[in-house]
Amino acid sequence: INGRWEKGGGSSLESIDPSTGKVIWRGEEATDRELHFAIESAKTAFREWSQKEVKERIYHVEQFGQQLHHRREEVA
Repeated sequence: INGRWEKGGGSSLESIDPSTGKVIWRGEEATDRELHFAIESAKTAFREWSQKEVKERIYHVEQFGQQLHHRREEVA
């Protein structure tokens, strides 16, 4: 949110790999307040993003794609 990783303040969650039954991720849910803040932050970011020139947006999307490609094993 706003360029930072935010830990949720809600209940604990686990993500289980259905093929193995093993826990692959643990974390906390966002509270209603945290969710509202995240949504409002996204709205603000979108307004700012939509005002950028198309060339600049293309550049950033291409940069993101390159980073995603280089980190594909980690992300997968």
